[in-house]
Amino acid sequence: SAAADLKLAELAQAAKLWPEAAFGWRRLAKRTLPTSGALGEEDAQLLLRLASAAAEAHDDALLAQLRREMIPRLPKSKTADLFALITTQKITSNADLGAVARDVALAKSAGL
Repeated sequence: SAAADLKLAELAQAAKLWPEAAFGWRRLAKRTLPTSGALGEEDAQLLLRLASAAAEAHDDALLAQLRREMIPRLPKSKTADLFALITTQKITSNADLGAVARDVALAKSAGL
């Protein structure tokens, strides 16, 4: 169920189990997002959580898929801007991880 996927994602994220968190957010997104058309701000917030977990998990394939499939569907918003930043930033070193961590902290401070 969507409630179980949400709980899995939140618990895994709190425990910093990033692949599991990404798995939970992805399942929740698959269950709740429309398959086509424009997405709303609440959808964008879910996708930002998914992208943040994928970045922490170093899942470049998922980040590329999210970037390709979701950016065109997102509303114009700060959430969408953060999503684009996280999904387009290439992680190749520990210094890059710091930049992604700052992006994630920014998203969290924005209440996302």
